[in-house]
Amino acid sequence: MNSIAVFGGNGFLGRKICEVGVRIGWSVTSLSRSGSAPRPLPNYDNSWMEKVAWQKADLFEPESYKQHLAGKTAVVHSVGILFENSGYKKALNGAGNIASVARALTGPNPMERTPKNTYAAIQRDSALAAADTFLDVATPEQKPAFVYISADSSPPGIIPSGYLSTKREAEYQLAQKLNLRSIFMRPAFLYDPNERLSVRNVLGCVVNVQNAILERSNSIKLIPFGLDSLFRPAVTTEQVATTMYRKLEEGFRGIVPLEEIRKATR
Repeated sequence: MNSIAVFGGNGFLGRKICEVGVRIGWSVTSLSRSGSAPRPLPNYDNSWMEKVAWQKADLFEPESYKQHLAGKTAVVHSVGILFENSGYKKALNGAGNIASVARALTGPNPMERTPKNTYAAIQRDSALAAADTFLDVATPEQKPAFVYISADSSPPGIIPSGYLSTKREAEYQLAQKLNLRSIFMRPAFLYDPNERLSVRNVLGCVVNVQNAILERSNSIKLIPFGLDSLFRPAVTTEQVATTMYRKLEEGFRGIVPLEEIRKATR
């Protein structure tokens, strides 16, 4: 049986990666700081959660998760931050309003910023440490696969440049590990239609409506100053997860662009 370990498996995208893995018959282990399952979604079949091994791990302490990577077919790094503060995630994934999100996106509070809560630490360094640890415990015949959840782009003037630059640095350094089959998923804004009350879901729908209007009117070419990146199509967590598993099973390595992720069933 194929097996997978998902760093951030109880997060917004990670939970869907775990769910889809269970659905298609993979053995799934989630690694997170709390070691707990995510909250069940209302009016949704959450029985898949019972088939996931929810394990506690510290991304910055390889000894805390080393044993959970041994023998795995693949490892996924699904941990990242849009901003170097923690407030925005609660606002974005909650059932608040756009104003609450705007307040959370005003930039990092210097008092909340720590060495472990930076783009470089979370999006680059922790991924490289996880990849090296996976290689340490893998056997030569395993042909270990490592999936890194990267990003298509970052809207100029909204997301600090460090968000995307550290992801690209991680991609480059992971690609140098020739004994590792690295896959780089590059989605744009993510949403889950099953989380109907979340601000994230509302924003995802708005982004796609705006994008459809622009595509039909062909006005995307008229948007100045590179602001077309603001209107990159949003994709669902289901699309990312199903595309990721397909690439794993095909033996693929390299970049999976947004355009390919969009082809998957929502």
